[in-house]
Amino acid sequence: MANVDNPNGFKPIGTMSGAPWSGYVMDFLADGSGGDIFPGDMVAMEADGNIIPAAAANENLLGVCVGFVPAQEGSTNGVSDHFVAATTPNLNKTYYDASVDGASWIKVAVGPDVLYEVQEDDVDGTTLAYTAVGANADILATAGSATRGISLQEMDRSTLATTNGQLRIVRPVNRVDNEVGSDSSRWVVRINENHYTKIAGV
Repeated sequence: MANVDNPNGFKPIGTMSGAPWSGYVMDFLADGSGGDIFPGDMVAMEADGNIIPAAAANENLLGVCVGFVPAQEGSTNGVSDHFVAATTPNLNKTYYDASVDGASWIKVAVGPDVLYEVQEDDVDGTTLAYTAVGANADILATAGSATRGISLQEMDRSTLATTNGQLRIVRPVNRVDNEVGSDSSRWVVRINENHYTKIAGV
């Protein structure tokens, strides 16, 4: 059975401890310096505390974007509103548009033990086998779809290694619609280069 090529970023599905992912998120600021952010995008922290969509070079991964809260001065969102200037709320926002949204709050699923489902990128027959379990790999930081409002990030199969990597491969997704060893297979991963488990700060 062939897998469907349908990249949609990273989806939180559970935790390493065995507890279900409870939907806990934290709000972080994006200031437009790193580009658009889509639901399902892995994000990283910059030295100024703002977040950007993660690229393969980033070693301070926070977690995955799961929503947005436009900052609005004087609103009832609490003390956090004082950190940024006023912006116009967009209740229909499907992604963070770096060119127009300015300083905005991004909701991020965080936690060093969170597990995510992600598709591997190869569609040419050079696919991951079960032996990839336990290895590391990086993110393929493809820009998201503005028309669909979803992430198109994937796991980059060509970066598979036992040395440093952004992601640790935990296991393949155990589902009838996922065939390991075929193009576009789906895997369970956790963040290996995590901002909260690194010793040095940003």
